[in-house]
Amino acid sequence: MLHVRRVERREELDCLGPDWNALVDAGSPQALFSRFEWLRVWFEAFGSGGTPHVLVASQDGRPAGVLPLRAMSERFAGLPIRRLDFMANGHSPRADLVARPGTEDEIAGTFAHYLQEMDLDWDLAVMPEVESGSTLDRLHDRFPAEARLRQLQRRAPYIRLDGGDWEGFRKSLSRNFQRVLRNNRNRFARAGASEIELLEEPESIAAALDDMFAIGERSWQGEEGSAVGSNDANRRFYTGLVHELGPLGVVRLWFLKLGGRRIAF
Repeated sequence: MLHVRRVERREELDCLGPDWNALVDAGSPQALFSRFEWLRVWFEAFGSGGTPHVLVASQDGRPAGVLPLRAMSERFAGLPIRRLDFMANGHSPRADLVARPGTEDEIAGTFAHYLQEMDLDWDLAVMPEVESGSTLDRLHDRFPAEARLRQLQRRAPYIRLDGGDWEGFRKSLSRNFQRVLRNNRNRFARAGASEIELLEEPESIAAALDDMFAIGERSWQGEEGSAVGSNDANRRFYTGLVHELGPLGVVRLWFLKLGGRRIAF
């Protein structure tokens, strides 16, 4: 039988780390973004004004699932409301609850029951960056419509090669797109020598973060105030990720250099 407890104290939360990470499916595309370190850095950067409200489902005394929430109070139409937000935002490529593989629906049902029957001190559940059809999405559907706010995940663009190579993928592109690629390469060639720089060591990445932030500020994202270095919270988040996850060997920073100068990342 599953038992749910609520963790609100930072000291108790830190003790969850090893058991939390043991639940993460290493083969899942969202494994990195479900790790304890990622969520801890997220809260330290973006959790201002709220408190941890982390639900832990245990079986036989061992954690079997985690739902990382942030509790916060605000006013809506002049009335005070208490929100429970999933710990995610636009800097979270994927977001879902954490559960032992194969038990996701059972864990989600347990958390939904707890939130509806036992943990009644909330008015609105906000689930940002939720992938349609995910376990978190199905959990959210269990709440009354007037007590939930879901923000579906935006899709980050990436190229799926499906076992092929770059040349095979390039040939599959339209002639117009290939012409655009050639034109861009020619423009670069005329502007100077270009190269790709890859940083893998945590110390090297940390030392290059100021360049990364500066490039972001010069882009359209900087103009809109949404670049990775546009505010203190964003800087804390990315700096924290390098500090926490860099030693695990899962952080890479790529730069495009033109004439020896870093111009994109």
